[in-house]
Amino acid sequence: MAKKGNLALKREENGEIEQAGKVEMLGLEVFDTGDLVIPRYKIVQPTSKEGTPGVFKNNLTQEETDKVNVVVLAASKGRVCWGENLDEDPICRSSDGLRPAENTEEPVSAICGTKENGKRFEPTCHNALWRENHERPLCNEVINLLCVSKDDQVPFFISLHGTQLKPVRAFLSALGLRKKSLYEFQATLGLKEKTNGKGKFFVIQFANLKENTPEEKEVFRAMYFQFVGHTIDQTFDAEKKMKDDLSDVPFA
Repeated sequence: MAKKGNLALKREENGEIEQAGKVEMLGLEVFDTGDLVIPRYKIVQPTSKEGTPGVFKNNLTQEETDKVNVVVLAASKGRVCWGENLDEDPICRSSDGLRPAENTEEPVSAICGTKENGKRFEPTCHNALWRENHERPLCNEVINLLCVSKDDQVPFFISLHGTQLKPVRAFLSALGLRKKSLYEFQATLGLKEKTNGKGKFFVIQFANLKENTPEEKEVFRAMYFQFVGHTIDQTFDAEKKMKDDLSDVPFA
């Protein structure tokens, strides 16, 4: 058993795959990482009800920051369907982009759409179709990033949709064309102010892209195996529970 920092690495018999063992969490010995809720960062927009516009806000601690140094561990695609008020909770959500998530109480449709043999997504739900006057659908693609803060090695999710998709696709493409794993690089997340006919808003930026050192790659490879089994649905479920029962809120 080799150790790197507080991560115990367990090698498989074939010696090719490393998986993260149990992290030392003094005082939390009865828990493992599967019991912990991974927080979510939200981009605070001028229309948001809470928070300072132009920052990232942690949904669990309520902390705000204008920049985050990160290593992206994994990316997944889904869909999110908003009502007319974008500041309210989504009315429907999909984790795989094809069917509503299991924790969606009242899905708009049984199926979002189809995607076969590498073809483009074909919507079937009426909310996923383009509307009159070339207005975007109420249900749109979302990219979820599972990240680790480079400064304190705390994992978090961030969901990006709408105007946020272009920069995140550019970032993922830049790494994919290198034929490298996401954990092999680090970047700084920031926000850039933009304006259109509807007013001012903030768009995510990926800056200071840099390859990690061999030692850092070993650490973040282990963290990938440790946290990749977590889904963003677990985080959304925890958020809903906290709204339903304020006694569950861990930070006041």
